[in-house]
Amino acid sequence: MMSRILFLLLALLISACLPTADPPTSKGPSAYSETLARAYDAMKAVHVTPIDLDRFSVAGFRALNLPARTSTSGQVVGQLLADSYARRAALHALGSEAVMQTFMDAGFAATLPADVRFTRYLTPNMMYQFTRAISEQAGIGVLIEPHPEGLKIIQVRKDGPAAQADLREGDIIIRVNGRSLKAMDNVQSQIFSLAGRVGRRVTLEILRGQQRLTKTVRRENQTLNDFGQPGLQGGVAYIPLRIFDADAAAFVRQAYEDLRRQGTIEALIFDLRDNSGGSTLQATAIADLFLPAGIPLYRFQGRGLGHTSQTRRPPMVPLDMPMAVLINGNSASASEAVASALADQGRAVLIGATSFGKGTQQRI
Repeated sequence: MMSRILFLLLALLISACLPTADPPTSKGPSAYSETLARAYDAMKAVHVTPIDLDRFSVAGFRALNLPARTSTSGQVVGQLLADSYARRAALHALGSEAVMQTFMDAGFAATLPADVRFTRYLTPNMMYQFTRAISEQAGIGVLIEPHPEGLKIIQVRKDGPAAQADLREGDIIIRVNGRSLKAMDNVQSQIFSLAGRVGRRVTLEILRGQQRLTKTVRRENQTLNDFGQPGLQGGVAYIPLRIFDADAAAFVRQAYEDLRRQGTIEALIFDLRDNSGGSTLQATAIADLFLPAGIPLYRFQGRGLGHTSQTRRPPMVPLDMPMAVLINGNSASASEAVASALADQGRAVLIGATSFGKGTQQRI
């Protein structure tokens, strides 16, 4: 289930982002020494879990069917990799970006425990798409999951562009602007094929049962939180939060104010189930809504780095209002920080299942 939630997040963030210029390309084998020198230095300096770089190097070479070499110098490893690339046709056939990806993935898999394996290497193209994705959250108003024929729609946002175009849950997207999704190499390529500017239209060919239909949909800005439905019943307010994006605190604040205009709020349920986290700055901003100023929220520590975050301003929600936080095994990272802080301060009760247990912060 966790992999599905992460996929949905990735799909929503990336599915309608169009680069304003061509993505960067790899500089090929000549870049191996520079890239690996920087990577090895970063792993030595800032990675919280110490990495056995000799073992990392051996695993990377073996994954490429090369003689195992041990070295903690990324520059040396990179030169060995470049030399092998120059001599071996099999590596040429794989391509320079794929060679680096294979090497790095194998190194992390061999040296990091499975429960803390959050570090990964992004190729230049992947990094470009990632940065575009987190800066432009545009889409057609659906949640999707992989399907043998393409991408299956599992939720359509009410009043969103997909709903207006009569896309429905269960529809299977098989072509995007005439391109077959089934023929693409991977799910990520399928997602990127939906790319486009906000306001531009995309033509989708879908399967609905035995019918094959064509739909044209206009893209718009969106976030996972658009799929939540705050409500008020019997004096109990319900606010779901699906992602700690740049507008998370504003979303919660607006939802609370809207519900307060609907009637008297006597208690609050804050739903963080399936929330895989996001911005730690937004985690602090959301804690500000519920806790007094000056309350510690979380502390990051490791490899000579340390930072403590605490609430900064008086709360929006009255401190005597009963409050429950819903969590499950897919509640991770920033959502765990907020939920545990509220519980530790006696501000809310936690209801649900043990959360994911991220316990780390990633940085690029």
